[in-house]
Amino acid sequence: MPALTAGSGPVTRHDRGNSPASLVLAARRAGVADDRVLAAIRATPRAAFVPAGYAAQAYADRPLPIRHGQVTTQPSLSALMIAGLGLRGGEQVLEIGTGYGYQTALLSRLAAHVVSIEIWPAHRTAGSRTPRSGTGLAAGR
Repeated sequence: MPALTAGSGPVTRHDRGNSPASLVLAARRAGVADDRVLAAIRATPRAAFVPAGYAAQAYADRPLPIRHGQVTTQPSLSALMIAGLGLRGGEQVLEIGTGYGYQTALLSRLAAHVVSIEIWPAHRTAGSRTPRSGTGLAAGR
């Protein structure tokens, strides 16, 4: 597998999983112990939230390039940040910067209502693939 343009080096044999289960393992290795967060990762197919050209690398614990010179957040880092929120299910969450929507999808599995704001129109379209109707996506301009 070739090296990615985003991230910190080539994909290793430890990153080559092809399902959300590999991202659950990466989150555990990073210190995430919240069962709800791990279940959200397991239930959310990251491949649906990355550019089509990177679908084969969707389950590597790496940031992936998206438009406008940006990258997705490394999945284990997203998991750590979300676990740090201590969501229990009744919260309302405002996310700034939807990107391609993977973190928004995770949040929507853990909070009662999520609103995500994205400035780039192409990202707003990609980020609209969230798993629950309790998620809103707002334009930034």
